[in-house]
Amino acid sequence: MLNVISTIPPSLEKFLREFKDLFIKPQFENFKVYPFGLQLELKRTNIQTIDECRPQNNYDSLHHFLTTSPWDEEKVNNRRIEIIQKDNRTKSYPTAALVIDDVACKKSRSATKIEAAKVQYSGSDKDLVNCNVAVTSHYVDEIRNFPVNLSPYIPADEFEEGEDSPDFFTKIELGEKLVLDAFEKGIQFREILFDNWYLC
Repeated sequence: MLNVISTIPPSLEKFLREFKDLFIKPQFENFKVYPFGLQLELKRTNIQTIDECRPQNNYDSLHHFLTTSPWDEEKVNNRRIEIIQKDNRTKSYPTAALVIDDVACKKSRSATKIEAAKVQYSGSDKDLVNCNVAVTSHYVDEIRNFPVNLSPYIPADEFEEGEDSPDFFTKIELGEKLVLDAFEKGIQFREILFDNWYLC
């Protein structure tokens, strides 16, 4: 299938305008392209393949936006949750569940310079693989489900003081922080679901 990003669909454009004040103009143009690109049927979804779908592509601009451009992802995520919570069709309800889980993004064995990528356990692979890991929170009820937030897991050996570093958090501690974060965001739920190893 040929994928071409010429214009953003009106429904997506309307939704993304809710975030416009969080970016300067060049940032906002890249911000609009990236979520649309993620919805395309691409064999491999990354910056390069998304950029190649644009008639006037600019890989460097899109790469800069996602890696070094000074915008605040926490503010963007908070705005997304505010939008969800204002709409009766999508807002959270007190009969729901908050799911805490960790997810691995697998890398090749040769990818040794990617920040926080280490040989560690991946639940989806059920094995030790070179990967980045994040702990996530997700809202689920009988009709709705949406991601709430995530916290990257940084292995202890990335810090000079190891596990004694004040910046090191275990996956369990990150899960606890995400539960508190959901409360702070006003997410309603009745129970919390997580893998049994979080009880260790």
